[in-house]
Amino acid sequence: MSRRISDGTKIKQKRGTGHFEDYKPWININELSSTGTASVIKDWKHGRGVQCMSQAELMYYLLLRWDDDNIDITEQYPLPPEETDRIADSFGFRRPAHIMTTDFVCWNPGMKPHAYAVKTSLDLPKRKKELLMIEREYWKRHDVPFNILLKENVNAVLANNIRLVTRFYNESAVFDHYSEIKHKIARKEYEADMSHALLDAAALEAVYDKYNKPALEDDLLKRLERNESYGRPYD
Repeated sequence: MSRRISDGTKIKQKRGTGHFEDYKPWININELSSTGTASVIKDWKHGRGVQCMSQAELMYYLLLRWDDDNIDITEQYPLPPEETDRIADSFGFRRPAHIMTTDFVCWNPGMKPHAYAVKTSLDLPKRKKELLMIEREYWKRHDVPFNILLKENVNAVLANNIRLVTRFYNESAVFDHYSEIKHKIARKEYEADMSHALLDAAALEAVYDKYNKPALEDDLLKRLERNESYGRPYD
């Protein structure tokens, strides 16, 4: 059941402020009248629950977070209403009825932002197009890059593989051979092609062999050079 919270209460709760595990998104999915495909995903680095309003947002969050240039992502990021109202007036649009938000704002190591809106398509009703124009103009006036991410363009295979391996980002989650491989991929100690096919057991074994077989062969060669066979001299 949704629980509506006023803008005033959200401001008092300091929604839209903070970074990393301390960030508080303006909207939580339990406040929606219909959750649909909305979900909360645990960020594998700082552990905070990330509020994704759609399946497309979830997949794009995974892709954006996988990029090491994005050291933080603040989702459902609120835009100052006094500014969006002025922009609406300048365009001759009706003012937004509620505080507007941007789906994702990514922050690079220098804490410079890059804003993203996630849309199913650009075939939008007139009012939603107006709000998107207001959002784009807001970021433009702040000299912040702004891009629209479309569901049809998301690499779902890559997103699913990222979710698969990052479950084992922390070493405490590792419990067997395959989870160890996923852990090393998540930590980027191992590289894997995650864009074209799901990482099944065979693919994980291939990644493991890529990094460990040369070491085993090199160890065998050194033993042969020392005239050793698994630690015992030849007869």
